[in-house]
Amino acid sequence: MRGQLSSEFTVIIGTSLLLITVFLALSSETLLGIGSRQVFADARESVNALAHAADRVALQGEGASAEVRIRLPQAAVFNQNYTYIGRPANSGGGIQSNTIAVRVGESDIFATTRQRVSGAFPMQPGYYAMEARFSGGAVEIRENLISIGRQAVSVSMPKNSSRIEGLMVYKPPSSRNVSVQAYASWGYNGTVNLTLSPGSFTAAENGTWLILSFSASQNASGTYNSNLYIDASCGVACVNDSHRVPISIRII
Repeated sequence: MRGQLSSEFTVIIGTSLLLITVFLALSSETLLGIGSRQVFADARESVNALAHAADRVALQGEGASAEVRIRLPQAAVFNQNYTYIGRPANSGGGIQSNTIAVRVGESDIFATTRQRVSGAFPMQPGYYAMEARFSGGAVEIRENLISIGRQAVSVSMPKNSSRIEGLMVYKPPSSRNVSVQAYASWGYNGTVNLTLSPGSFTAAENGTWLILSFSASQNASGTYNSNLYIDASCGVACVNDSHRVPISIRII
């Protein structure tokens, strides 16, 4: 009797272990399938969102821009011959540059635009803020390493006076360390002086104040126009990001 019970117990345990093994195998395959579908969905949503943004800013006209958040999956092929904006890096001049593509494994996920596009994807997986900007008859698409709190600096000030203006420089949420350099093509020192502080810094998600200090002499008169340049970089795995902010000083 005891031997029979022992045999039956062994059969029950063996059957249970077999069922558990089958269940785990099926669950693993299901999870892998879900993960694979998500990878392709991320790539497809990214290229479609960028293509729609490119078409939208082209319709809005010169200088129009839009920010798009994308996710590049771990399984993407990070080579500009396969994952690109415009056309592959190794293509000839005869290929039309209106394609945005991400290769996942052996599959090309792509979207086409009505307008010519150029730019580059970051060459590593992750979430990114990208900017599409229409300029000179084409749309440039690039990673937005930083965003600027104002589009221009315009100041009215009397002679023999000083003025301080500020603009905020933000970094979109990411794990990247973004280095920023700020400088101005200012040729009026001695008449209207300009100093920038800080000239270089690491961008922060909560923002960094960039301070512009102006000082007008007794001889200052009329209007002084120039540009502030703010360049951002984050190493070899990304494309540098540059911003131009017009400056106009009017002496009253």
